[in-house]
Amino acid sequence: MIDIVNEPEQAMKTFKEAMQKVRTSPPWMTNRQKEAAFWNPYSFEGGSTAALAGDNFAIIASDTRMSQFEINILTRDAEKIHVLNNSIILACSGFYGDVLQLKRLLEARLHKYRFDYRGDMTVDLCAELLARNLYYRRFFPYYTGSILAGIDEDGKGAVFSYDPIGCIERLQYTASGSAEPMIMPFLDCQVGHVTLTGDVEKPPLTIERATSLMKDAFRVSAEREICTGKGAVFSYDPIGCIERLQYTASGSAEPMIMPFLDCQVGHVTLTGDVEKPPLTIERATSLMKDAFRVSAEREICTGDKIHLVIAERGKPIRQMHLPLRED
Repeated sequence: MIDIVNEPEQAMKTFKEAMQKVRTSPPWMTNRQKEAAFWNPYSFEGGSTAALAGDNFAIIASDTRMSQFEINILTRDAEKIHVLNNSIILACSGFYGDVLQLKRLLEARLHKYRFDYRGDMTVDLCAELLARNLYYRRFFPYYTGSILAGIDEDGKGAVFSYDPIGCIERLQYTASGSAEPMIMPFLDCQVGHVTLTGDVEKPPLTIERATSLMKDAFRVSAEREICTGKGAVFSYDPIGCIERLQYTASGSAEPMIMPFLDCQVGHVTLTGDVEKPPLTIERATSLMKDAFRVSAEREICTGDKIHLVIAERGKPIRQMHLPLRED
């Protein structure tokens, strides 16, 4: 028997231990009820996605690794980017079963819209449709980090970032997934120019520069993030829509990809008087490659390949697969 008056600290410690034991294994529950209480229908299977938008294009990139518990590599060829039509691209990381179900749901809705209205849905409408479907499942949500990209009705690239229950934001760039902590600082620097002051000239974001940035982001991520694997897929095209951003990322490598895109595309490190490089489609492609390459180095769930999809105004959607590290 503990003397509560003379040993209050010991008495409190004993009380907390007893309460913790009851919470962990309630005596009034059967073994089956205890097992059901700890059952989890979800599994995070790694992978990383990122996207950025330019004046007349949008680029989405992802790796192709599917892992489990940051230990097992289930496959090195899991597609995380899905081209829904000529102007809408969906990229998802997270639980792959939910990723495929969400893709099938959107494809069915787009097909019905095409049948009813004799035309393709715009990216803005699809962005709102996706947000509503995610919110509809808010009590048992799809375990995905979704990014929707495309060309809007004004011919400008658009990127929309979602959380699992449908909150949306249109951004210039974003990342999602296991390598997000690595890719986002890179994009913040290269696209957001967060390190530049207001008087510094910022480079334009051409499609060439955007592609290069994506390559760099995934190249670095694959080196440092164990769930980001060797191989990348890029998608180009004029796309669009809900949060609308210039660039974004989703998935396990998002904390790595987004800082990279903030730097290279957002130019968050540049002051106003520093010249910022234009974001051409070539630079954007390179940035995406770099973002995933870096993430694959530091984030275990990102790896194997980069799946890059590029949408450009007046041109068909392009896709490519690039290798990342496999270890």
